[in-house]
Amino acid sequence: MNKGVTDPSTGTHYVAEVRVGRAKGFAKCDECSRLEAAIAKAQTNEESNTFLRDLQMHHESVKQDRIEFARISRLCKTDPRHVGFMIDAVDKKKFQLPTTERDSKSLQKMRRLIHKITGVQFLHDDSVHLFTALPDVPTGGNLTMTIITEIFKTECVKKATDLYINFDGASDNICYHVFYGLSFLLHSARQAGWPLRRIHILRFKVSIMLPNTY
Repeated sequence: MNKGVTDPSTGTHYVAEVRVGRAKGFAKCDECSRLEAAIAKAQTNEESNTFLRDLQMHHESVKQDRIEFARISRLCKTDPRHVGFMIDAVDKKKFQLPTTERDSKSLQKMRRLIHKITGVQFLHDDSVHLFTALPDVPTGGNLTMTIITEIFKTECVKKATDLYINFDGASDNICYHVFYGLSFLLHSARQAGWPLRRIHILRFKVSIMLPNTY
């Protein structure tokens, strides 16, 4: 990536530009978007101020989460007994992945294809691993656990006592398939004599939707 690549047909030389992430974790959650939309749609100053206070409290909570995640990231970089990774689906728009999910006249009679790529970034060396799923493979918790099972085959996980997994609150991740699957992998690691003793999930929050009282 640093040397770049030359297009043999045109002779144009392309160099990849790597954007450095300033904060670990996900950029924006559903709660941020919901509260920002509520502020924009507020009918009175009282409603706007109420949602604004909620957003500020949420931002403070997220700030503490990021501080804790930074501590864990450093721990993974300095102690091989601690291994962590982030897992998330690749943004199709940013990566310009080919798809026929949009309805247009030229695609109406074609089978709808959605090319799904999932990225995994390890915390100890910031390496990125990409997993692609064929269009006819169902997504969801089964796909998430398939990827995590592949990660369990790496040498760094086999030597770890603590494993940290950071994912968002999508139904692909927060489901019985994943929780039971992680429990099975933890049990299997112990049966195989691995030092792994704990799997930490970083950090999903369960939001209880209450009736609107504002």
